[in-house]
Amino acid sequence: MIILKAIKELFYPSACLSCGTWLIEEEKGLCLICELELPKTLYKLNTQNPVAKALWGRLPLTFASSYLHLNSNNITHKLVHDIKYRGNKELAIYLGKKAAQDTFNEFNGMEVDCIIPVPLHPKKKAMRGYNQAAEIGKGIASILNKPCTDDLVIRKQFTKTQTKKNREQRWQNVTEIFETKNTNFQNKRVLIVDDVLTTGATIESCALPILNQNPKSISVFTLAFAQG
Repeated sequence: MIILKAIKELFYPSACLSCGTWLIEEEKGLCLICELELPKTLYKLNTQNPVAKALWGRLPLTFASSYLHLNSNNITHKLVHDIKYRGNKELAIYLGKKAAQDTFNEFNGMEVDCIIPVPLHPKKKAMRGYNQAAEIGKGIASILNKPCTDDLVIRKQFTKTQTKKNREQRWQNVTEIFETKNTNFQNKRVLIVDDVLTTGATIESCALPILNQNPKSISVFTLAFAQG
């Protein structure tokens, strides 16, 4: 197996999931330069962080956090674009793993029963080919050893993109568009996962039908945070 792996790396060397340069033996997923450029929030599970504050008074959360800062000029913007629009599922899973390792590493046996990625409408999922939040969730699930299921909450309405909408327009665009399906979240500890949190309107709307089933707790984690 070691010989076969060496032969594979010789003829098909691994490339950085961000910039595409060949990786050296010590590098995994991203090259060292791209790793160093990741603008990590370092929020961890601090209940006073800006992500948590953005959702204060809107949802009764155990914690809310994000892994990376997002703006139009940093590497996160490129990573999110590659995940959402260029079919880079491998990058989504890899960053989900990195986020979980960096954020939850001190919490052995994270108190979460299920990971729920914010769902796409079936029409949009068919257009894109997959749900990027679900791929990020898979990466997190592999580290926390918890199930990630993307069909327990469904998006029942097809909505236009949230890009370039203000806070009020974002909320109106996602009001009452989610519902639970064939499940009971009562007494469950739920972690809702998405790619980007901007105003929190989508996550808030996604959480409401779960809250109606009296879960034990709800927490929120996103790959990136676009702070206004």
